[in-house]
Amino acid sequence: MNKVMTFIMPIALCLLLAPFAKAIAGEVEVSGQYMRELIPGTNVTSSYMRITNHHAVEIILVAAKASFSPRIELHEHTMVNGMMRMGQVDKIIIPAHQTVTLEPAGLHIMAFDIQQSLKHGQSESLTLLFEEHPPIVVDLPIKSIKHVNTHQHH
Repeated sequence: MNKVMTFIMPIALCLLLAPFAKAIAGEVEVSGQYMRELIPGTNVTSSYMRITNHHAVEIILVAAKASFSPRIELHEHTMVNGMMRMGQVDKIIIPAHQTVTLEPAGLHIMAFDIQQSLKHGQSESLTLLFEEHPPIVVDLPIKSIKHVNTHQHH
């Protein structure tokens, strides 16, 4: 009987806790995500998305990781003395019940030292790492600049 209970208890515990794990992950929604296709001759690209926080408290994006790049950084474009500059940021705060948009000329995610071909129509996985929140894996469709800029809103 003990062998049966030793086998059944972990399964029962997982089944009991599964709805709670799903609810926690469900409180953060990532949408509209995509990564720019590599420009020939470069090994750097950027990713964009909307992160919606359904929590009653802010969440903090502190990093991202992926198998296609050994170095991924959170970045922001800012205006300094009339010039657009891009720089790394330590974190991106998503306030409670709000959406933060990562977009060109604003907050975004940069991937460096990419050694593989990233072409329009493919996709790659990216893991978003948060402070005090489980990681979220997102599928990033790869889009060429031509396809991104011709998107029409209806």
